[in-house]
Amino acid sequence: MGGLLVAGSALLGGAQVARTSAVQAHLKRVAEAVAENVSENGCYDARTDAQVRSYLDQAGLDPSRLALSATTNRQPYGEGVQARVEYLLPITLLGLETPLRVRVAATATAVSNHVAPVRNNACTQPTFAGATGSAGIESGDARTPAPQHGPAPGAGAQPNQHAFQPWRDSEGTPARSDAPKCGPVTKTRRVTKYRDEAYQVQVGSREETRYREETYQVPVQRTRTVTRYRKETYQVQVGTRQETKYREVTKRKKVCSGTLYKRCTYRTYRDLEPYTVSVPIYETRTRQVPYEVTETYTEHETRTRQVPYTVTVPVYETRTRRIPYAETETYVENVPCPGGGTA
Repeated sequence: MGGLLVAGSALLGGAQVARTSAVQAHLKRVAEAVAENVSENGCYDARTDAQVRSYLDQAGLDPSRLALSATTNRQPYGEGVQARVEYLLPITLLGLETPLRVRVAATATAVSNHVAPVRNNACTQPTFAGATGSAGIESGDARTPAPQHGPAPGAGAQPNQHAFQPWRDSEGTPARSDAPKCGPVTKTRRVTKYRDEAYQVQVGSREETRYREETYQVPVQRTRTVTRYRKETYQVQVGTRQETKYREVTKRKKVCSGTLYKRCTYRTYRDLEPYTVSVPIYETRTRQVPYEVTETYTEHETRTRQVPYTVTVPVYETRTRRIPYAETETYVENVPCPGGGTA
């Protein structure tokens, strides 16, 4: 049983965490829409309210559980807007709501492109109630009253009505219901001031010599060693043949004379005697024989040089002019009291 309780608690806790993350993603979208619209229009207007309601309807969130607040901070480059959205999310158990609520919040910032506040549309209040209470888990009886339509533009929000401040500059003075009706009253007003600005004016032109790089070819004599070939004939033995030749030999011949008494002598004479020899057979062939020679050739070398040219350059003169700009200043005005008394 203990294991089942632990597993069930982990499952319900995981589902609640996933639901809280999804709601926070929707609130982030609402906060971004509020910050963007306030930075463009100068305050919370009817179009912003309609867009917020459309996001809430798409996400299935109850507008009466939502709280909005927006503040502005004057910057040198414009005004910074910070919007905060809070939602009281009921904790469910097996599909049933419990008396506990968890507060989910999201913030978004934007910067207006205008140095001074811009009021493009009439300012208004959210047309739904805002949640109250501190962050964390609170009981279900901490919910605020039913949704009410906001007061007229410019009216201050009451503690139990809306948690949204339409527009509050860090340099301005917020509206107070307990402000004095007469006597010294601190107010703000828009005044026009001037600042000096330097600008350039072309008063003439002048001729200026500049240089550009140019490439050109230069012939250069060089030498190199090259390999060439010449034809050469040579003999190759391809076989042999039998050839008959003659040589001189000395022979002796017996010569006899007389009839009854013969007398013989030997006589020497020269004769040719044939003999056979093997004679080689040659064939004449040709071949390419390499040899090296030194030759002179011309090569073109690429070089660079600076070529002058003339251009017309404008001549400027720095002058000063006065630029008007608007600024908010604080002053004290003595408001007379009814009946001639003092506050």
